[in-house]
Amino acid sequence: MNKNRVTVGWGVFFIVLFVYRCGMSVLGELVVARLTSLGDSEQYQRSAFTVLELTESFSVSQFFILSRVYSTAITESLGALFHIISFGNPILIDIGFQTIAFVGIFKFLMAVEGTTRRYLALLMLSPSFNIWSSVAAKEALIVFFVGTICAYLIRLYENRMKIGALEILCAIGIFVFKVHYVPALLAIYLFIVVGKQVKQKAALVVGAGLFSLVPLYLLRDKVDAMAFGIAPHFLGYGSTREAYWIEKYDVFFKAPYGMFQGFFGTTLEESASGPLQMASFLESAIIVGALLLIFLRGVHKLPVFSFFAGISSLGWLLFASYPLGILNAGSAVRYRTGHMLLVFFIFAIMFSRDYFVLWRSGTGERDRDATVAPQVTSGT
Repeated sequence: MNKNRVTVGWGVFFIVLFVYRCGMSVLGELVVARLTSLGDSEQYQRSAFTVLELTESFSVSQFFILSRVYSTAITESLGALFHIISFGNPILIDIGFQTIAFVGIFKFLMAVEGTTRRYLALLMLSPSFNIWSSVAAKEALIVFFVGTICAYLIRLYENRMKIGALEILCAIGIFVFKVHYVPALLAIYLFIVVGKQVKQKAALVVGAGLFSLVPLYLLRDKVDAMAFGIAPHFLGYGSTREAYWIEKYDVFFKAPYGMFQGFFGTTLEESASGPLQMASFLESAIIVGALLLIFLRGVHKLPVFSFFAGISSLGWLLFASYPLGILNAGSAVRYRTGHMLLVFFIFAIMFSRDYFVLWRSGTGERDRDATVAPQVTSGT
């Protein structure tokens, strides 16, 4: 049986999910935008700026330096296109962006096994995730990029090594929009590809994880300066939190708590300041609790390779992302939208014994049921 086939039940779910997300587009435009800022959404809805104008201003040689400018230009150009198609209706523009993100979510869920897909589908209903990826914003494009790449990595882990133009395009998109995701994604890719070729898989992943810290140590002064350079931006735009980095290298010493809170968002103290903050806190508690439950249910039988591959990739993702969220709860919730699917991928796929067994066996999709199903049934 082809697990990628959309059955009637899943077809209904995806229709409901699409309608739900369209509803979030309406909610975001008519309600949420009146209560809190939705970033640059209005800019992307109204803009007539195009990539063609950008190419007249900047040379290709400046691409790596000006990646943020290019990501903004691409999003504005897409917004301008939707503005023309929808005759300037902001809700229809938001639904256009929502549809792009929905494709990434669909591809990701359909790449996952049925049982795992069910609890991931529930996590996909997270209100903040759907709000931010259902309005005119970069997050909608990033969710599409990340969802497509995660679907490819799942196929790769299942020994179905197929990559197409869309996956290459999405990899470029991630590099342009969120270059700090690259270390985590590259680590996962190399663990899967290189690990397949060596016998001592656990030694490989532990050694590679430790070795990856060497460049971080060599660049410690630059990373420290970047962290202090980020702080004024968030502290100067309505943040209720105090400066997180005080002493030199605090970006490293305070990373463990910062990585957690930078993903979680609203603190317990902040949750008492209003209903929106309380709802955000409860949502984060449910998401983190569900992920911990997924992890704890299988950690006792998790191979060393899977444990360290998951920990290493998760660590790189959260460390690179936490400076953008630790100083402002709203920013944390917004920016985690982009890498939420990658976090789900790590917990559901990399922290999975069944996927490891399939990958190590060298079998493809045809042999998956014979390889994995007995272990699921026996509970080993």
